[in-house]
Amino acid sequence: MAIRMQENILLVAEQYLTHPVLAKLGLGPSSAIPPSKVSQIDSYTLIIFDCRLANPEELASKHELFLRSVTAGKPTLLLCPSRAHLQAINSQLGACPTEPSAAVLFASSINPAGIRNTEISSLSYNIPVSDTEHESARSRAADQADINEQSRSSCNCRGGQIGETFVDGQSVDRFVGRLARYVESGAVIEPEAGPIPTGLKYFRNTFHISAPFTYCQGGACNNTSGSIDLTWTVWGFLDQRRDGNSQYLVVESNYTLYPGQLRSNGETDRGFGNAFVYSGITPPLSPYKHQPVDGNNSWSGEVKIDISYKDPFNAYQIYTYENTVNQTINSWSVKGTSSGSKLGSQWYMNSPCDGSNIPGAWQNAFDFWGHVKDLPGSTTGSLGAYEISSWTTNNLLKGYQPIGGDYGWEGVRFWGDPCTPGVCWQIHAGWNWFYWNPGFSVDFTPINPEAPMTKK
Repeated sequence: MAIRMQENILLVAEQYLTHPVLAKLGLGPSSAIPPSKVSQIDSYTLIIFDCRLANPEELASKHELFLRSVTAGKPTLLLCPSRAHLQAINSQLGACPTEPSAAVLFASSINPAGIRNTEISSLSYNIPVSDTEHESARSRAADQADINEQSRSSCNCRGGQIGETFVDGQSVDRFVGRLARYVESGAVIEPEAGPIPTGLKYFRNTFHISAPFTYCQGGACNNTSGSIDLTWTVWGFLDQRRDGNSQYLVVESNYTLYPGQLRSNGETDRGFGNAFVYSGITPPLSPYKHQPVDGNNSWSGEVKIDISYKDPFNAYQIYTYENTVNQTINSWSVKGTSSGSKLGSQWYMNSPCDGSNIPGAWQNAFDFWGHVKDLPGSTTGSLGAYEISSWTTNNLLKGYQPIGGDYGWEGVRFWGDPCTPGVCWQIHAGWNWFYWNPGFSVDFTPINPEAPMTKK
């Protein structure tokens, strides 16, 4: 996919370096314009900065164009920012990711309450497999017959070559599609959250990150890469009461886990499909409430917070944040995994075997004859999950606060061999899992008593 009208895209760089997003946008060597030759940005619909050609200090203090672009509400794209680049611009924005990425898109707008909402979309590097295992056994039919029978790459593309582990092409397509929607809309789309009353001190930021990976075990892999897509909508509120103030943080999380195109999906070989995914989010606040925490095939739960605030007449009023989780995922279950300030859930298939305990339950995926039973749709296709987490503190936080993520998921393949007509004498399962720790930081300045009063 290529965004129309490439002439309205500004690539700020001393020279052109190969990058898959630039290729999808149709930009070539003649597109690069040095910062010293950029006089205005008003006519451009997208502005791109290549961090491979700017040290962190230049990006934060000398690249005044970057700040002008973001604060003007223009979609602004960073290519290959390092952790140091992101730390350098952290103080300039209301929110920022903390982990290096192949590309990070910033967009912002002023909402009706006078608050700057920031939306961030990241294209992560390929996630390497964390570990893999394989087990075999005889099928029940064989027993009765007594018959025996890879690390994440850095953005090392200064020389114009991009390694295979840099980033997956399908993930680039999805990222550019999202980028195109930002460019065409020209502003952040404010989600429906009900009217925000005058006087309530709050913030709202959105983070999206897509990371590719590939299910493999013993040299067998799915036909295409998979991906995990996370979207966090992050709310902060100041609770003002006569006996003291407190703060609340709420993270609404959407997850999509796609296994890729399965290696096979027949009765003698199925997989690799999703077995489970777990989440965990840890900010520097105390846990308040989290949903979902329990359910088989369907689950629901509510997070409700009554927030006291002062209106323009200095009178105390109540604003209620209220949101619900209500999902049905056939042949899947959910359980809470929260511990201390880390709030999260685990989703896992419950049929034809327990996806949360593949080492102890994998043989249940086979029938008497050694054939693999059907797998549920969220195992062979995309699993979509939603959760709401909330925290509170009486010790008011100021400035940028880190919010850490802890995620993991597992893919599994079931197969039999040799398979004569009607019977597979030997059955097998191979599985691997991935661990991932994305994170972001958020500015708590808007939810302190001294912050300016919001307006309708």
